[in-house]
Amino acid sequence: MGSAILGDLHVLDGDSMVWRALDGRPASNVRDLPAPVHGAGLAAAAAKLWLFGGQSGRTCKNTLHSFDLTTHAWSLVAGSGVAPKARGGHSMTCLSGARCMVVWGGHGKRHYNDMHR
Repeated sequence: MGSAILGDLHVLDGDSMVWRALDGRPASNVRDLPAPVHGAGLAAAAAKLWLFGGQSGRTCKNTLHSFDLTTHAWSLVAGSGVAPKARGGHSMTCLSGARCMVVWGGHGKRHYNDMHR
């Protein structure tokens, strides 16, 4: 087991129970690609995967990326309002019908006990 942080994405086919790697298309802007992290939040909604935060070394992030499951393209997403502080190890979910994502807890400069919508 190595100590490298991987930036890959895999999907399990529920019918065949076979794993396969999902290759993202090259981004026109390198900022659209998420950095390799661990402890990020990942949730699915509207044919997209939403990736928030995560940790690389001792640095936590508060970026939001989406991965389009149809085109296999990553995008950096600019939200509105005050974004949650940079964090890893948090929980995240998308609420169907409410068109919103909820982020809770995690750690960064300290341990968080907060919720963001």
